[in-house]
Amino acid sequence: MFADKKTLKPAIRFKEFTNAWEQRKFENVFFNIQEKNNGTFDIKKYISVATNTFKTDLKIDNIKTIAGYSIFRVGDIAYEGHTNKEFPFGRFVQNTLKNGIISNIFTVFRPKIEFSLNFSKYWANSNNVMLAALKRSSKSGIMMNSLDIEIINKEIIKLPELKEQKRVGSLLSNIDSLITLHQRKHYYWFFSFFIHKKVFIYMGVER
Repeated sequence: MFADKKTLKPAIRFKEFTNAWEQRKFENVFFNIQEKNNGTFDIKKYISVATNTFKTDLKIDNIKTIAGYSIFRVGDIAYEGHTNKEFPFGRFVQNTLKNGIISNIFTVFRPKIEFSLNFSKYWANSNNVMLAALKRSSKSGIMMNSLDIEIINKEIIKLPELKEQKRVGSLLSNIDSLITLHQRKHYYWFFSFFIHKKVFIYMGVER
């Protein structure tokens, strides 16, 4: 589903797409944005980057603290520096909710180009796409890794044309909508497995 390193083409994809994926510098796709809240949003619009959900149980009344938070708009990606076996160098999480705020400990990037959000939320989070770049640009920290913006900006990432993004994104959304809530955890484990193996099998997708 995601492009092979050598051929720049997915092993399995929709048959109408045959071109190699583009290779572009990160800085030509995203730019680092430092948009402070300054009273635009209250604490009810605080987003947990780890879960990509609104945190409704936070109790912060200090206006100055809230004003210093970063605005996280739909389509923005934030670097989540906590590491684990699946994401040894952290990961990118894309805001698919609504505009809100996040802690200023997170590094935020905004797209320079048009994306299909249904596609890019998986793409930006994929080790197949981002692992090598994050390995070179992340730095170990006490609580979580940090990101060297100068290094990540020069990294090369692969992405398909918008038309293919929309087709793949629509497929993933349809699959997601068919899975009940109690099955989601099981599904995402398998989805992650397929991504890492660069294999995605579904009706209508051909070699």
